[in-house]
Amino acid sequence: FSPSAYGVTRLRGGQQNEVPVGGVALKEHEKERSGVKGIQGAVILRNESAALNGHQQTEQPIPKTQNQETEASTKSQEGASTQEGPEADVRSISKPAKKNQGRVSMPIFRIPSMGMMPSTDSWAYSHNEELGFSLFLERRCKWVWFIRHAEAHHNLAERQHELGTLYLAEEHSGWKYWDASLTPRGKDQCNNLKKELEAMSHSIDPEVIVVSPLTRCLQTARLTVGSVFWDENMEEKPNFVATDLCRERITNCPADSRRNLSVLQKEFPEVDFAQCVQTEYDEMWFAHKEDTQLCKERGIRFLQWLAKRPESRIAVVTHSGFLKRLFAQFGMGIAPEDKEEIHRRPANCEMRGLVLCAHRHFSDVPGTEGYTLTEIY
Repeated sequence: FSPSAYGVTRLRGGQQNEVPVGGVALKEHEKERSGVKGIQGAVILRNESAALNGHQQTEQPIPKTQNQETEASTKSQEGASTQEGPEADVRSISKPAKKNQGRVSMPIFRIPSMGMMPSTDSWAYSHNEELGFSLFLERRCKWVWFIRHAEAHHNLAERQHELGTLYLAEEHSGWKYWDASLTPRGKDQCNNLKKELEAMSHSIDPEVIVVSPLTRCLQTARLTVGSVFWDENMEEKPNFVATDLCRERITNCPADSRRNLSVLQKEFPEVDFAQCVQTEYDEMWFAHKEDTQLCKERGIRFLQWLAKRPESRIAVVTHSGFLKRLFAQFGMGIAPEDKEEIHRRPANCEMRGLVLCAHRHFSDVPGTEGYTLTEIY
């Protein structure tokens, strides 16, 4: 995946920043299928695990002129150059060239799959920062607007208490902030974002609103994108889909545990909860706790799930902790200011627009090409 910053970041105060796109990567043809040599595709943001774990490399055959062959031969005699950092130890592999053809070493960065990506999705990507842009097939791309929920009562409590975030743990505040709802200030933030959405010269017009099943996200979705693009007089109901894949990181904080499913379904009848864990109480919170790595892995599964959906314009209402860990896995090799913008923890009711680019086809139909089983946990 390559979630790349393409457009507008909106804060609750109405600030608007254009986010430039930087970096480039090229994908090798799948020669077994096409039989064509060359370079196509692109990746803007690389998984951080590639930088942490190093890269394996191979070379690509590229047709060259006789002058280029002579130049390449001279350079090979001078010795291979070295690099610093995680991409060090780049070495050329010499192979016999065909007549009127030469070879140059082209780095192919092997991106570890974190145990869930098929092997076909974890190699054959190269990165060339000098070009400064990327090309993707349109059918592989989705416009995604990530929105952090507005201020909830537990946010206010952690700011006011001397323990900060630790105060929200069950041993300190009990279940006082269970599935926390929005504060009056949070509802004002939603109203501000709604006005900004209505004033946009180019409407985002999402085909689906994906939302965490926690109350503060359901309220935020209803009061912002839900109220802008649908109203009670419309015959077609809003397309709200709740999923546990984008809920907050699961710790011992009851604020991040949802209320009973039947209660949520009654309170938010416009939302489809079929994609959530189908238990009345929040079994996922009681049976499963996540460290940072497990939350990151769930984030990748969420991107897989988005990639398999038919919609190309998607709004996602979720949490700052989840987004922070999801975005931290991307952004290597792009402009520093872009990387900082992507990695920054979002403010309450902030909307951040990205383009999600899949490196291959993902399918949710068993037995079909690109099928990937996406489990919640």
